[in-house]
Amino acid sequence: MKEVICPNLIADQVQCFSEATVYGHLYRANPFYYLGSQHDWDQVEWGGDTCLVPGHILFFIDIPQWRNVPFEAGDSTITESGKFTVI
Repeated sequence: MKEVICPNLIADQVQCFSEATVYGHLYRANPFYYLGSQHDWDQVEWGGDTCLVPGHILFFIDIPQWRNVPFEAGDSTITESGKFTVI
């Protein structure tokens, strides 16, 4: 029996990553990088505010297929498939 964690997800699994390149910049979120951990920070919009705040990158996730129904995760809402940064 499979446990349903997110009902809007169509795929049976998602991929998580510890590195991602965005607009030519490499971001890392790797607890075992070289001689220690490396979790980069980035400026993010938080809770709909127009100002940017620092966010500590935990990992990256690729959601391949998504139902056309919004899913609220904290202050964020996922509405479509794509690659996301978990902060």
